Amino acid sequence: MRKTAFFLLCILLLIGGCSNKENVKSNEDNFPKTEAFRDPFTRDFIVSPKEIEDGFYLVKSGTDGFTMLFPVNIRMEKASVFHLSNS
Repeated sequence: MRKTAFFLLCILLLIGGCSNKENVKSNEDNFPKTEAFRDPFTRDFIVSPKEIEDGFYLVKSGTDGFTMLFPVNIRMEKASVFHLSNS
């Protein structure tokens, strides 16, 4: 009984993971075709796909400490993002 339940759980997780990737791909089709939205790392910081000013998106920091305008034709490098801690 336990082996059957474990097997079914594994199958459900596998199926759920596969369908989730398809949903993400279809959502990417709705994003603007700019460099900032083509890069998943940069896209995570962008507040809205609508340009705040001509050629700029609103970006929120990973710590929610500030927002700024970010050019539509630029992407962030992971090495350029600093994480501050209280330690």
